[in-house]
Amino acid sequence: MAADEAPRVRQYERSFVAFVDILGFRELIQNSGRDREVRHALVEAFEKISGFGESIRQKHATLSFFAFSDSIIVVSEDTAESVAALLSRVQWLYFRLLRYGILCRGVIDFGKVIRTNEYIFGPAIVSAYEKEVSLADVPRIILTKAAIAKLDEYADEEIVEDQLDDALVRDEDGVIYLDPITLLDGFFWEKNERKVKLGQSIFNTIRGHIRDNLQSRIESPKIFKKYRWVAARLDEFLNRNKESLPNYKPIRQFAFPMDNLVVRNRADQLSIRKAKVKIVLPKRRIE
Repeated sequence: MAADEAPRVRQYERSFVAFVDILGFRELIQNSGRDREVRHALVEAFEKISGFGESIRQKHATLSFFAFSDSIIVVSEDTAESVAALLSRVQWLYFRLLRYGILCRGVIDFGKVIRTNEYIFGPAIVSAYEKEVSLADVPRIILTKAAIAKLDEYADEEIVEDQLDDALVRDEDGVIYLDPITLLDGFFWEKNERKVKLGQSIFNTIRGHIRDNLQSRIESPKIFKKYRWVAARLDEFLNRNKESLPNYKPIRQFAFPMDNLVVRNRADQLSIRKAKVKIVLPKRRIE
C-alpha cells in the first residue's frame, strides 16, 4: 500500500437485526445459588443458546449470532432466504426457552450494520436495543415498521410467505410480533400419535411454568402482567387444539386464593377477610 493510500474502510450493509433479552435474568442468577431447579434450568437454557449459535454458524452462513450476558443478537442479510432463516431460528430459540419457564422480549428491526465473525455494530443495533426497552412491554419479540416494510417486499417469496403465515401475529394493540406458541400447533396438524404425545408433554411443561409463576407473582403486578400475557397465548392455542387437549382448562379459569387480605373500612378499622381473585385475560384479535 502506498504511503498516501487510504486504508479500505468497511461499508454499512442493510440487514435485519433481532435483539432478544432474557427477562428476569438478575433474579434467575440470584435464585440459582440456592435453588437447584433454577440452576439446572439456567444451565440447560444456556446450553441451548450455545447450541443455537453453533447451529447458525454451521447451517446458516448468511446469519451472524452474538450472545452476551442476558442479550442475544441475530443478524441476517437482506435476502428472502436469510430473513426467513432469522425468523425461524429466533422463533425456535424462544420456544425452547419457554420450555424452561424463561421469558424473552425483543425487537426485529431493519437498518445499517457492520459485522464480522468477531464484532458487530451499527445504527440498527442501537435502534433495536432502544426499541426493545421502550416498546416490547410484554414478553414478545416485535417487528418494527422498518422491518415490516422490508418484509413486505419479500411477501410473495414462498420461503418468506410460509414464515409470515406461521410465525407472525398482530396483537390486540396492533403490534406485529413473532409468536413461539404457533410452533406447538405443528405437533397436532398431522394427527401423528407420537407427535401429539410429544406436543402434549411440551404444552403441559410450558403451561405448568406459566401457571406456577402466575400464582407466585400475583402480588407483583408488573411481573404478573408478563406471565398473564403468555397465559393468554397458551389459552388461544388450547382453544385451537381442543380435540387433542380435551382434559385441559384455560389458565384464566384458575382462581388464586388470597388469605388474610387486609381491608380498611370506613371507620378506619382493620378487618380480615378471605377472597378469591380470578385472572381476567384480554381478548386478542388475530389477523
